[in-house]
Amino acid sequence: MENEKYNGWTNYETWLIAMYWVDYLGNARREEQKDTGESIRWSEEQIKDIIWEHEVEVSGINENSPTVAQSLFSNAWRIINWQEIADHVNED
Repeated sequence: MENEKYNGWTNYETWLIAMYWVDYLGNARREEQKDTGESIRWSEEQIKDIIWEHEVEVSGINENSPTVAQSLFSNAWRIINWQEIADHVNED
């Protein structure tokens, strides 16, 4: 089941991140490009860090939360196709 595509994305978890974050991050990246006058591409790690910081702050879930919710969150985080997210964020 983990290898099934979901709405054209690698899996449900990737699709869910894309629905919440790709437009926002893409717009933020283009705005940064406009401000600096430089071509900017955000790495998978930069994107993961931005999303992680926000989601941990909003949810209160972090690596030190020994809960079922934290385990589910960590598993979902692991199978997100971050390259696919980065490719969409970095589209012009």
